[in-house]
This record gives sequence, structure tokens and C-alpha cells, in this order.
Amino acid sequence: MGDITDKSFTKTTAAITLTSASEGTLLSVTRGVSLAFRGGQTIVKGWANIVLNTSATGVETRLYRGTTTSGTEMAVASAGILMAAGSGGFDVCIEGTEQLGDADNVSYTMTMTPVTTGSGGSVRQSALEIEIVN
Repeated sequence: MGDITDKSFTKTTAAITLTSASEGTLLSVTRGVSLAFRGGQTIVKGWANIVLNTSATGVETRLYRGTTTSGTEMAVASAGILMAAGSGGFDVCIEGTEQLGDADNVSYTMTMTPVTTGSGGSVRQSALEIEIVN
């Protein structure tokens, strides 16, 4: 593995409501740094702590290149509930990588969709990190 030549990070502790079976944006981050090296590997890591309502059975988390869900999908992670719904929070992690010739001013977005027949739940905290490795 090469050296990390650049890192961007954003987080939120504001509660975000998850709507029934609807994809909601958790975080977006744009890299505005000029790199001395071109062609590095971009690693995008996302994390969220969530509480689901009693009708939810899991979540689907996605990473996109771009500031909306119309961007290029990089990764999808599905998580089923490991405890009774509504009984407490759990963490979801996702990671995606890509090789870009020019990673300047590239945006990444993390979204989450609850798998549910009723209301979804809420995200208590989330974070999104981007690393460029050469």
C-alpha cells in the first residue's frame, strides 16, 4: 500500500430521519485539494450509527461519486438487524475504492434506505472520509 497523500473528512451529529423505503442523503463531501501526484487510488469510507423503528428489518447503504444519488454508484452494503428493531442503535460501515486520473474537486455522497413496511428510524451520527493513496 502506498502513502496517503490527501485526506478529507466530514461528520454530523444531527439526527436524520429515515423515511420508509426511501433513499436519504446522510453526508456529502467535496475534495477541493490539488494533488502533486495524479492517478492515485481513492478510498471512501462511511460510517453511521442508526436506530430503526419496530417495523424496520434492515438498511441499505450506498456510496456515490457526486453530490446526489444520480452520481456513479461506488458501493452498496446491506445490513440486517442483529437485535430486535427499536431496542437500540447499531453501526453500519461501508467502503468503496476507485482509480481516478484526476481526483481534484470530486464529490462523494453516502445514502441510506431503510428496509421496512412502516416508518424507518433515524441516523444519530454519521461520518464520511476520503483518502487518496499513491
